[in-house]
Amino acid sequence: MYPQLDTPRLSLGAFNPEDASRVQSLAGMFEVADTTASIPHPYPDGAAAAWIAQHPTFWRAGLALPLAIRRRDDGLLLGAIGLQSLDSVPELGFWLGLPFWGRGYATEAALALCDFAFASLPINQLVGRHLERNPASGRVQRKLGMDRVGESHAVVCGRHHEVVIHYQIERATWQTLHQTDDKPTITVRQ
Repeated sequence: MYPQLDTPRLSLGAFNPEDASRVQSLAGMFEVADTTASIPHPYPDGAAAAWIAQHPTFWRAGLALPLAIRRRDDGLLLGAIGLQSLDSVPELGFWLGLPFWGRGYATEAALALCDFAFASLPINQLVGRHLERNPASGRVQRKLGMDRVGESHAVVCGRHHEVVIHYQIERATWQTLHQTDDKPTITVRQ
């Protein structure tokens, strides 16, 4: 079964095929695609539907856990969050539609997913990375307690070279930092 995580404002769960046009619209905005290493611009027709169709296979195979980020009160799709490379060291990734930037949604979703990962998956570490020119993603990763561990250079969408900043957090560090009484309640429905 696919996990469903609920936080005070958000619901993280499986994408539906009907979400494809909204994914293309949100992720296809230049400002959103430009902050990531993997979202193309312009966003090709049919790419979102193909991406969503692969999600159950990725999860069942233990390779990735892509989740839709929705507002709990109205179910509106805001963006995506997920873990890649579940078979080795999972990597956190996320994006939000431009209208939803700066509201704390990425941090809230990332806290929930990381909490789920360390509680439910046989992992000892999570990693993350972001383009140097996207400092907002770095702020989210630092709020999680991740430490900057280096940088690399990558070709982004076959266009140009970018500096990529790398982060990581160990299970013990996560447990120390996030064992508090004011932690959001997360409901996991499988």
